[in-house]
Formats: sequence, C-alpha cells, structure tokens
Amino acid sequence: MGREMGCREEREITVFRMGSEGHQDIDLAILTALLKGANASAPDQLSLALAWNRVDIARSQIFIYGQQWPVGSLEQAMLDALVLDRVDFVKLLIENGVSMHRFLTLSRLEELYNTRHGPSNTLYHLVRDVKKGNLPPDYRISLIDIGLVIEYLMGGAYRCNYTRKRFRTLYHNLFGPKRPKALKLLGMEDDMPIRRGRQKTTRKREEEVDIDLDDPEINHFPFPFHELMVWAVLMKRQKMALFFWQHGEEAMAKALVACKLCKAMAHEASENDMVDDISQELNHNSRWVT
Repeated sequence: MGREMGCREEREITVFRMGSEGHQDIDLAILTALLKGANASAPDQLSLALAWNRVDIARSQIFIYGQQWPVGSLEQAMLDALVLDRVDFVKLLIENGVSMHRFLTLSRLEELYNTRHGPSNTLYHLVRDVKKGNLPPDYRISLIDIGLVIEYLMGGAYRCNYTRKRFRTLYHNLFGPKRPKALKLLGMEDDMPIRRGRQKTTRKREEEVDIDLDDPEINHFPFPFHELMVWAVLMKRQKMALFFWQHGEEAMAKALVACKLCKAMAHEASENDMVDDISQELNHNSRWVT
C-alpha cells in the first residue's frame, strides 16, 4: 500500500531544471504540472490557461483531437478572453469553431461595455457627459448610452444603430421591466405568460415598429466584428480593435470610424484635463490604419 501510494505521488511530481531546453520558463512548468495533476475538465483547463495567458498551452495540450466540450463552454471562454483582453485566445477560439455571430448577443455586448477589467479608458466620463449629469457609482451603461456616445464622438449627422427607433423598441422589449419574455430570450426562467408573436410600441400610430420577439436572430447582430471593434476602440484596447478590424466586411469604413472615434476621444480627454498619457495614447491609436 505504501509503495503504491509513493508511486502515485511520484508520478505527480514535475522536475524542473533551470536552463533546460525543454522548459525554459517556470510558469510553463507550473501550469503544465497543474493541468497534469488536477484531472480538471477541458473548460476548467482552458480557464486556467486563460488566467495565466498561455495560449501555447491551450493550443498544444487543451485543444486536442477528440476533446469534448460542454454546450456553451467555449462561448463562456470567449467572453472571458474578451474581458481579459486576450487577443490570442480570441483568435484561437474562433479557429476552433466559436461563431461570433452566435456568440455576440445584446446582453453580452452590454456586459462587455460594463467590465471593470482592462486599461483605463474615458467611456464612463463620456457617458456622463452625454447624459448631462453625475452617474451613481454602480451605474450600468446601456447600449443606448453607447449609441449616444458614438454619435457625440462622430459628430455631424451620424446616427448610430443603437439610438434608432427600431433598436430602442427592441431593447426596451427585451430589457424593459414590462417585458419578462426577455428572460427566456436570454436563457433565463420566467413563469409569467406573455402573448406570442409580434409586439408593437403603443405610442403614436406613425411611431409603431413591428418587432417579432420569436425571431431567433432578434438578439444577435448582423455584423458582430464591427460591433466588437467599436467596443474595443471605446474601451481603449488597441490590439483587440486591430484584430476585429481585420475580420468581417468593409475594412475601410471600419477604419475611418475607428480613427474618428480615437481622435474625438483624445480631444475629449484633453478638454477634461485627464492624464496626458491617455490623450496621447488615443491620438496615437487614431493613426493605427494609416
């Protein structure tokens, strides 16, 4: 019994030799030992590699042929990768079958805009400016707020989809307090009955907008890479913005939008007496496609 236990424990020992060619960094040795000894599920292993920012381990030891992934686990990993600003992991997950069209829902995009992770940015100050008042510390930014910020930064007659009548109607149908069906659309439980089929706004007749809440595409975006590029720009995540700019359609149009947003944010940062580094970095970011 003692000999068997000793053998089992010995197999869980990883020998690390400083300067050896096979393991040149101790982080790699520790993470490899954890993955080998923990007997964790694939999603847990991926979460660990993501936390350690070791995409090489994820690629070589986790995304292996025949690996079984529970439903939704890779989409959760994608959300974590975006929040943690792990561009290489976002690329790896897309390579391994994550559909950004299926992944990006209204609720997930809004969650991304409310993350506290990542580099310092001016978004909270911009939302406060467009809403013309102080915001409570726990204020949750809405996509409609983001639309107002984008219009403010773009200037002129630019109109963001997030402020258009159809989107606002959809948003209030999905997230408003009088629309419990939104819970079901977002994968949550709801016992209250609600009429199926098309829902309409109840304002003036000429303002009515048909929204089919039973449409499975209603909670998704037709161009998710564009939405995520704008998110990355507003959150001052330069490498992530570049990655999303390289995907999807209309690269030139996206580049012009990104440049304009960065220049406008740099101007706002300087006007609001923010740290000079923020304004300078935003000015630098505005030249990333030239």
